[in-house]
Amino acid sequence: MGLGYTLGSLVSQHKPNEGNNMKVRNVGSNITELLVNGYTVLFSYETPVAALTPQGYVRTSHKWSQTTTRHINKWLDGVTAEEMPQEFFDSITGEG
Repeated sequence: MGLGYTLGSLVSQHKPNEGNNMKVRNVGSNITELLVNGYTVLFSYETPVAALTPQGYVRTSHKWSQTTTRHINKWLDGVTAEEMPQEFFDSITGEG
């Protein structure tokens, strides 16, 4: 059961850097949150891997290291998150 949105619908809702302020917050060792364009994006090391969107929590479907998986799980703290392709996280952060 999904949250009722697709990669295309989420990406089309965001407008990169259209006067939106960005805010960075260190939330742990090698774990950072970036608040941008209405999203809170979790970075593990330098890679965006999860986010809180207006529709709910999402996490990458890409399998990174055990440490990155721990970072994601710690940040989600038991919240169920829809899996999205890594390209989604890259697009909302300007990485892709």
